Amino acid sequence: MISSPGNPAIKTLKKLKHRKYRRRMNQFLVDDADVFEEAVKAGYRPEQVYSCTTLPFLEEFYPVDVKESLLAPISDMPSFSGFIAIFSAIVPDTEREDDRVVVLDGVQDPANVGAILRCAVQFGVTAAWLNDDCADPFSLRALRAAKGGTFNLQVLRLGKQELELHLEKAGRTVYAADTRGGESLEVIAPSQPFALVMGSEGGGISDELREQADVRITIPGTDAIESLNVAVAAGIILYQFNSKLPVTASTD
Repeated sequence: MISSPGNPAIKTLKKLKHRKYRRRMNQFLVDDADVFEEAVKAGYRPEQVYSCTTLPFLEEFYPVDVKESLLAPISDMPSFSGFIAIFSAIVPDTEREDDRVVVLDGVQDPANVGAILRCAVQFGVTAAWLNDDCADPFSLRALRAAKGGTFNLQVLRLGKQELELHLEKAGRTVYAADTRGGESLEVIAPSQPFALVMGSEGGGISDELREQADVRITIPGTDAIESLNVAVAAGIILYQFNSKLPVTASTD
């Protein structure tokens, strides 16, 4: 059993709480049973599992026993699940063609990032492109909010110029969600391939991406409040798009 806070494994787990180390080491943490099982189902394999209790779904991965007082603080769950696993990230195929893409422009709340990815999978999206201003989709909070959806998408983290180049692909229609002044979602007839851009919680989409959009979309409502939560808005738009577009074959 690991019982010392100076153990190298504990130091590694603490480092992987931070975005820069996750990127540098190409790894991420999972501390939720549903997320763990979805990751394994999608083809990810845990590099190492640490546990302070007996959990049947972990047995085949030979978890290392760790004192709970050392393991629980690394997780930010209100009620600790009893384990933390280290997974290696799968290197994305940047040349892959995806007909349905959701683009996150500066979405900074990891819970919103995860919720959007969860909606994206539910409504037929196969890729998510996030710029550098977004919260990390592989943080513990984002992964839990996505409920495994992250592992069923091609997730690309792109710089500003890279994102603009990806959106410029010939034949792709770029839709941008806007709180005011766009075409009503009710009358939009979406086409494929498409990219749906969702902006930050406070400022919406950037001026650069607004100009790059082919169509701006506004969700009609009573105007009783200023705007919808970005994840709620993404879910509404993607539901409408999915209901109007033909079923497509998986890219996997």
